[in-house]
Amino acid sequence: MTCTTITKVFYLSPTPICVNIIRFFFFFLLPSCYKKTERDRNHDYSIWPVYRHYNSNAEWVRAKCWHNENLSISNLYSKLMILKISSQNECRDLYERLSNIFTVTQRSGQLVLPKPFAVKVKNWLGQNEELYAEAKYQHITLVFNEYTRDNTMFNPLRAKRPVHKPDLPQREYVDQLSIKTAKSCDFCNYTSFTAEDLFGRIESKHSFTAANAFKYDAWHALVITREHHPLNWSEDVFLDAMSVAMQWYDKVHSVDIRYKLPTLLWDLLPHASASQVHPHLHINLLPDRYYGVIENWRIAAEHYNNDFPGTNYFTELLDLHSLLGLAIHFKTAAAFANITPKKDNEIVVLGQAPNEDFFKLLYYVLRAYVDDMEKLCFSMAIAFPSLLEEDVTGRLPVYARLISRGTVGEVRSDISSLELFAASNVNVDPFQVAMKVKDSVKKRLKSAY
Repeated sequence: MTCTTITKVFYLSPTPICVNIIRFFFFFLLPSCYKKTERDRNHDYSIWPVYRHYNSNAEWVRAKCWHNENLSISNLYSKLMILKISSQNECRDLYERLSNIFTVTQRSGQLVLPKPFAVKVKNWLGQNEELYAEAKYQHITLVFNEYTRDNTMFNPLRAKRPVHKPDLPQREYVDQLSIKTAKSCDFCNYTSFTAEDLFGRIESKHSFTAANAFKYDAWHALVITREHHPLNWSEDVFLDAMSVAMQWYDKVHSVDIRYKLPTLLWDLLPHASASQVHPHLHINLLPDRYYGVIENWRIAAEHYNNDFPGTNYFTELLDLHSLLGLAIHFKTAAAFANITPKKDNEIVVLGQAPNEDFFKLLYYVLRAYVDDMEKLCFSMAIAFPSLLEEDVTGRLPVYARLISRGTVGEVRSDISSLELFAASNVNVDPFQVAMKVKDSVKKRLKSAY
């Protein structure tokens, strides 16, 4: 029965017999007829299945579905088309699951090069004839997440261009920058040159908090390491900083119980937009919703739950990346190279709770960036679940997203109008990123245990 019909019944029914029916229509059916706005839907979360950490049998999938061939972003589209018509039921099921979230397409573009410009292009490509042939007929892979609307375009040829090495090695540049900025660093003299929250500071052996002098939200503070050098933070220092952040969230919540949703943001070094060389992490506690990019993932998880009841979006996201060979697992935590990265080298770290497993794996991934991949500039965000256990609707697991931000002394920005207003252009193959991070994390786990 439509809203119009119900309304007519309410006004035209003449007999007392209809009264109870009309009351039922008016009080129960009529309100549900009014259309919800996007604002309503964005606040209307349901209870999702609990996030579970599964370590699926990726080796079986590699043997049966990928025929032990190496996947890359360049061949992902063709491999998925083969998967679609596989004789193995499990492989066809995997294609369906991947297609439920991701749409992968491939497009090609050709170039006609005048002779003078052809000479220049060959020089750019180091006189490599194979790369020159690729340049004339380029294949672009596009991956679209149907729920988050994350959209990434890959052209691996762009990453194969010879890169001019900086005059000064990156680490030497950072060492000199650290020495130069230490003399006038406010964070090194924090008791005199940083603000406090109304309740004071949280202090620990390796780190402390300071209220941000120029807030972008009501509860906005910094976790600052006691060591000035931007790269010299050990596992103990990192875990200490995470502990201080968690203590600050609890303290703020005890002062104002309306605030319950924690986030953490970290940019390292000026090229990654850090205002100070001294390591400092931005911490916030929010009352009713996360910031937009995080909230967008939360809305995506809600929509996925509506489409596939009984399946947690984050559980499925991790499992699919695992079956693509893009994940590494550590106890109750896992990390994967995202196939819709925001920028180069994106890694997502997921955990059942903000516990030692999650923070240790996050540390190992960050040190993979710095020590083994020479990605000294990075940006990171962490979204934590609500501090209130009774907040069971739309409850996020804890997750972090990390991206590299280019070389330390580079003048050109790594963010353009394309990333700001259209889609992400990424030149690094996530399958190569996963391999490097896996090797680095395994090495650290081996030495740690």
